[in-house]
Amino acid sequence: MKKSSLFFIIILLISLIFFYYQSFTNFFFQDDFFNLQLSRQQNLFDAFNLFKKPILNFYFYRPFSTQLFWYLGQTLFGLFPLGYHIINFVFFSISIFLVYKLALLIFHSEKVALLSSFFYGYATSHFYRLFFLSQFQEISLAVFTFLTLIFFLKRSIWTPVFFLLALTTKETAVMIVPMMLITIFLITRANKNYFILFFYCLIVLLIYFFGRVFFFGFTKGGVYEFIFNPRLVINNLFWYGLWSLGLPEAFVNVRFFKLPTILNPELFINFKFLGSLTLGFFGLFILSIFFPVITIIKKFDRKILYLPSFFICFLLPVLFFPFHKFPYSLAVPLFGVSLLLAYATSKLNTKYLIFISFIYISLSVASYQFNLSDHWVIKKAYTAKTVFDYFEKYYPKRPDNVNVYFRNNAGPYCLSVPKNIRSYSQEVSYALGGMEGLRLFYNDKNLLVYFEDMDRNKHLLPNCLVTIRYGW
Repeated sequence: MKKSSLFFIIILLISLIFFYYQSFTNFFFQDDFFNLQLSRQQNLFDAFNLFKKPILNFYFYRPFSTQLFWYLGQTLFGLFPLGYHIINFVFFSISIFLVYKLALLIFHSEKVALLSSFFYGYATSHFYRLFFLSQFQEISLAVFTFLTLIFFLKRSIWTPVFFLLALTTKETAVMIVPMMLITIFLITRANKNYFILFFYCLIVLLIYFFGRVFFFGFTKGGVYEFIFNPRLVINNLFWYGLWSLGLPEAFVNVRFFKLPTILNPELFINFKFLGSLTLGFFGLFILSIFFPVITIIKKFDRKILYLPSFFICFLLPVLFFPFHKFPYSLAVPLFGVSLLLAYATSKLNTKYLIFISFIYISLSVASYQFNLSDHWVIKKAYTAKTVFDYFEKYYPKRPDNVNVYFRNNAGPYCLSVPKNIRSYSQEVSYALGGMEGLRLFYNDKNLLVYFEDMDRNKHLLPNCLVTIRYGW
């Protein structure tokens, strides 16, 4: 690695710390509390045991990214989120460096590799993974996926080891094996060493499937229901594509065009100034990269075909969930888009490249500010922190034989609730992960917590603390 390239990567990482520094203060919320509770109730040996039934109905095999991450976090930091965020960002930084290494192995170009790390590092979709601690699973998945493919391209015996680690982060790591085959046919020569490594990883994958099917099991129903509808799958792919290019999540399923106008005027009303600014930079970025991308596509090359194949391959496990699509699933697929943008722009003259880079950073800044002002990961974390502060002030120790009941009230204390909605207790429930937030606060897994929107009249039960201050 050249000194100039190393210097660029270091500067990029430092700039991203200043760019994302507000993520370090975001509080726990929603799934975070469940994961904290899960790690408290399961030892690490059982968590990594694929041949043992999971606890708390957690049918996701993610021992490294869930149980280990949250167990170490609680041991070192307790309920202070800063330490967790630092670990999260360290893995994020590693992923950016690995993007550089993997791109270099594929295209053998320092410029393409550096641009790949730039486009990947400033991608809008990282907002969700850095502000939502439970998405450490996505960042760690990216780290071990990139490591697996890097060692695979180097024909290293360590390849199946990193593949095994990737399987402990999230289930979508299974797509590494078919991606190895695609890599053999589109990137490398059909060397027998590649097939041997592929075979080793295939054995690991078969053992994993055996454990999942006959012992561990799978989650079923709800938002995780597979729906094989081509129209919905294409719609999912379309939105994941837009998110990977910088469009914020808030625009999902919005109608961009509406007769008789060219653009839907609701875009400028519903998303206000920051939303309009973000949309403007997004449109300008798409226009600026359109011809460079078209130019390289016309020059048909197997390596160019590899990039959309990478994107689609790692999205396949989530494309069939029309009711559960989020940009945080792009941690790995984003590499394919970043490398495509890097390869296309690497052929441009310096002035045009600087212009595109400026537009891309402007888009990221506008999208970041837009998300800060209105995204659910910010509002739910704020609500959870407000609840914790309230109980820390008024009930630092749990009253004897008392459960908790959150009431609705006209006071809009909860910023995550639109002004025309009065389901305050429901929003508190979402923010706290149901009962888990206060159970962690009091370190009492038997505490019962009720919410008026879901548990009406539970406050009539004996020994129930009804929250009344600050609008509760």
